[in-house]
Amino acid sequence: MGNFIFGCRFLVFVFSTWTTVSSGDIFSPEAKQFATDIDRRINENVNPCDDFYEYSCFNPTPVNSTRIVVGSEIRQTILNRLKTGKKPGDGEAVNKYYDLYKQCSTVQTDENFNQTILDYVHDFDKLFEGVGKIDASQLAKITAYLLVHHGFSLITTLGKSKPVHKRFSNFRSILSIEAPKSLSQDVLYFFDPTRADKFKDILRSHYAFINSTVDKKYLNKLASDMYNLEFAIAHVVPAPRDVKNVQTMTVSEAMKTFPTVDWRTVVTLLASYSGVDLLDGTKLDDYPLVFENSNTTKLILEIIAKTPQELLKNYFKTRIVGVFVSCEALTTTTLPLIKQHLYIIDLYPTAADRANFKRFATKIADNIITNVRKMLEEITWIKNDKQTYAGFTDKMNKLTKIIGYPDGLDDQAHLDRLHSDFALSANETMTSMYLKCFKFLAKSILDDRVIIHLDMTSVNAYYNPNSNIIGIPIAMLQLISPNDIPAAIYGNVGTTIGHEIIHGFDVYGAQFDGDGDINPWMSQAGQASFDSMVQCVVNEYNEFNATDAKNNTFKVNGAQTAGENVADNGGIRAAYNAFLSDPEWDKPFPRTPKLKDTTNEQLFFLAFNRFWCIPPFDASLASHFLHSPSKVRVLGTLRNFEPFRKAFNCPANSQYAPEKHCDVYTPSEGSTSNAQSMTSNVAAFTLLSFFMILFVL
Repeated sequence: MGNFIFGCRFLVFVFSTWTTVSSGDIFSPEAKQFATDIDRRINENVNPCDDFYEYSCFNPTPVNSTRIVVGSEIRQTILNRLKTGKKPGDGEAVNKYYDLYKQCSTVQTDENFNQTILDYVHDFDKLFEGVGKIDASQLAKITAYLLVHHGFSLITTLGKSKPVHKRFSNFRSILSIEAPKSLSQDVLYFFDPTRADKFKDILRSHYAFINSTVDKKYLNKLASDMYNLEFAIAHVVPAPRDVKNVQTMTVSEAMKTFPTVDWRTVVTLLASYSGVDLLDGTKLDDYPLVFENSNTTKLILEIIAKTPQELLKNYFKTRIVGVFVSCEALTTTTLPLIKQHLYIIDLYPTAADRANFKRFATKIADNIITNVRKMLEEITWIKNDKQTYAGFTDKMNKLTKIIGYPDGLDDQAHLDRLHSDFALSANETMTSMYLKCFKFLAKSILDDRVIIHLDMTSVNAYYNPNSNIIGIPIAMLQLISPNDIPAAIYGNVGTTIGHEIIHGFDVYGAQFDGDGDINPWMSQAGQASFDSMVQCVVNEYNEFNATDAKNNTFKVNGAQTAGENVADNGGIRAAYNAFLSDPEWDKPFPRTPKLKDTTNEQLFFLAFNRFWCIPPFDASLASHFLHSPSKVRVLGTLRNFEPFRKAFNCPANSQYAPEKHCDVYTPSEGSTSNAQSMTSNVAAFTLLSFFMILFVL
């Protein structure tokens, strides 16, 4: 009898080690806030196996979206810091940031604002003096002038990129020709017919400002024609990425391929206007340009060629009116590195604070990277294929990460050096100030000081296949805390980190090698297996319907969203494995009323859905997005992931546990993932416990 009691007590001890909470637990404020936030989102009237999104994303409005709220708070923090003014100990670059804002606020009166616009339009008109028509040379002059002086053009944004073809590997960075994502408005908004009249009104008012005596009938027609021009261009811009359309060619070759523009003049004037030596000893005809989507460039140039020249001229002048922004926007846009610097050092004032946070975030990222490697190494068509395995290994070995922010962005002296050539005089006019700002930003882009899409105050993350780099901005990392439990960390930002890494192995990213060159590295057999996996995802998502906020139903485009869907599916698997490999994966968490019976595994998925609990986008825009709607992203990802159905005990063929589903980077039969290992360990421990009872009996 004594042995029996001892055995029972031992069994109680065993099971007590699995208990997720005890009366003596003390939870951090972050853990309590997370649990409360999850609790309030749960709708217990919905079965998670039927509709997990609705179950744990009750009322997905902007104020209930963690990402939207945090992003809004960050923008307000940046604005407040700008209005606070200089602080003791600020460096020269930071002082220039505040001086720009202060001087702009002083000179930006209505009278000066109006005069500045007229000055710029008059200056633009000088480009047409003695010019009979807009030929290739004239279009090149207009493009270069507008890019440097006003930050826009119809043909391309201003940017640099690492060459992606080995033929030009001796260049560190070259001019990137990429279709603009914004015209007078974001290009995607031109797919919403309800916005047309509003956009025409804006174009109408802007042109009327520079020509107040214009005939009303002519003005209405002009506004309509300008809108139609933008509408035509907008409809060729948002195309799925395809490496076949990424072309790098010399200026001489571009002159023959796209003769509508004199590319020699574009390069020469960009260098002249900005003061940047783009050629650096290279002959002009030999300087390379990378066309990010050569087909889109071709279509845009065809539209421009068919547009009446007077319409083009009036359109460009009208766009100039629209580029003027508030002093806050002018300051943060002109000096983006200083904006990011201030956000970083205000958030983590000491070097030790910053080092500790980077160490925490880097540890999470490294764990996920390790689990991506393990996960993919267990895929039969990768591990058993010498060529494919070598390419995969090379890419993982060369993967670079930017966690929080690039080195030097928190270094005041480094910022001072980068901005030593920006200076304002005491008697700047609004015209001269705007000109200096636009030209300095253009110079910063062309000499590689600033990469526009690398904004560390953005609640987002990225993977750049051109350089094989993942970036997790510090703003994104504000969604988690070192005081959070692992389920909250890995289910939230962790799945995003996994997502970005898998982008290196999605439909587009897999065409780039470890050096960021377009160089498909899979064997023929490996590529066939990859294509089969992707096609399953395409077919699966083609069957999904989504509903927007206006209850309009639309079909998801599986082919267009394939890259993001593959990244979602692979990313959650890597993050979940990393979560289970964390020594504190089963750390206790606050037991709110709706979480009293929740496991850590379930909490991981609740955190994942919390991240995607955002308002649905409009159906008119959906067919042009590369991402599936958030509700579909959750459904498509979780229904393909067996640990989810096990965590919630979903019956076979329920909505989130279908018999037929896609295995996206799923370990091959016989492999042991972390999830399987954890289950096996628990089962083995349980079996051992019963044997111990029998032994003591």
